[in-house]
Amino acid sequence: MLRSSIAGTKLYQENFGLHAALPHKAFDLLNRRFHVTFECFASPFNCYFSQYCSAFPDIDCYFGSRGSFFDFKPKKGSFQANPPFSEEVMLAMANHMISLLERFTGTPHVRYLHP
Repeated sequence: MLRSSIAGTKLYQENFGLHAALPHKAFDLLNRRFHVTFECFASPFNCYFSQYCSAFPDIDCYFGSRGSFFDFKPKKGSFQANPPFSEEVMLAMANHMISLLERFTGTPHVRYLHP
């Protein structure tokens, strides 16, 4: 809770940006139209799907987190990515996604939402 509380402070937001979740209707649409069932950047407080990656996997694993997105290596599936609004995180995400897409089996489905 403390780490999540710190993430909401002005100092954190100025340095790392906000991480706003999508409205439920948007998740419903992503699920219905594109079969998205996984969030690449979420927390136990804002996840919509039961499968997600989070910033604090050591604690969030008790609430369903599959770990850090940067350690996540799926081979197939449909994913939603709405990263924290930080240039460094978005660049790291793009690089990780490129490496994942090179290893994907089947047709990859990634819905990236740009801040």
